[in-house]
Amino acid sequence: MVTSALSGVFPPGLVVGEINQVKKSDPEPFQAAQIQPAFNIRDLEKLFIITEW
Repeated sequence: MVTSALSGVFPPGLVVGEINQVKKSDPEPFQAAQIQPAFNIRDLEKLFIITEW
């Protein structure tokens, strides 16, 4: 998983993780995924998570 330049907030192409599993739900118009971070979370001092767009 990499960042895109669509929002203009983050530069494109930054590797943030790897998709381990995709959870599909037929009646839902979206999919959920389990992501393995590309970094050690315990080494982070700050983390920015987007929960809604």
